[in-house]
Amino acid sequence: MGRNQNILDIFSQEHLREYPRDVLDLALERETELTPYLLRILGDVLADPEAHADCQWSYGPIFAMQLLAYFENHDAHETIVKVMSLSREVLDPIYGDMITEDFSRFLYQTCGGHYDKIKGLVLNRDADDYARGSAMKALVLGVQFGDLPRRETMDFFEGLFGGSEAEYPSHFWGGAAFCVHDLYPEELMEIITDAYDRELIWSGYIGIESFEEALLQDKNAFLQKRKTYLEMDFRDDFHGYMSWWAAFDENHTDASEIGRNGFSDERSTIESKKRGTKKKKASRKQAKASRKKNRRR
Repeated sequence: MGRNQNILDIFSQEHLREYPRDVLDLALERETELTPYLLRILGDVLADPEAHADCQWSYGPIFAMQLLAYFENHDAHETIVKVMSLSREVLDPIYGDMITEDFSRFLYQTCGGHYDKIKGLVLNRDADDYARGSAMKALVLGVQFGDLPRRETMDFFEGLFGGSEAEYPSHFWGGAAFCVHDLYPEELMEIITDAYDRELIWSGYIGIESFEEALLQDKNAFLQKRKTYLEMDFRDDFHGYMSWWAAFDENHTDASEIGRNGFSDERSTIESKKRGTKKKKASRKQAKASRKKNRRR
């Protein structure tokens, strides 16, 4: 096993204080040899999710997911979908804000142009609503960067506003509305308006005026603008994305003080994001369902 074991030993460490650039360089060079071990890491999460949630500072599941997506490994897609289908009590401690910020890209990059399992995640009422929202966004990425037909995708989104797709109230419908908006909402405005009337969509999440403003723009120009924005989700430089995480910044606030003093950097991820899980859970409890706003595009 040799070098692969060295890589996995680093991945299994907790509270890494320095970005393991050399180790990740080696991992990036050993895609074929390392992939089975990365899949095994995610398989272990599925085998005992509660244990991994309790060991929430482990980096293995994070690096495994990031690398498999970077490799665009299609064989990993089904396993990744299964991991993303776990409960929020498991996903939050392990992945934190990666659920909303990275899961859509992971799904798109590993699906190989096949979107059935992504749609299945969207429709899975037992899955975390954040993960379901990321699956919706993965479909948008499929339209904008793949060969997923827009009309077919809009038909799918049309079926998500019946009112029984999630436990009310939920940000599920706000997430679906965002995706309809990003694909230009002309065909579904009646559905969207009705969803607002039934209070399925929270106007604080996305307001009806956003749809009205979109329709004032040329359709092709609007879609191109949205595509340009979504391109930021894809990063050719693996290190450029991961090395700035606050967990690897020697000057960042110590994790033991984050809860008392707040986050030292808006970019803080991994340790700070996972600390932020408690704040998110409190917000969810207050609203009975999370209404976390995606960054307005």
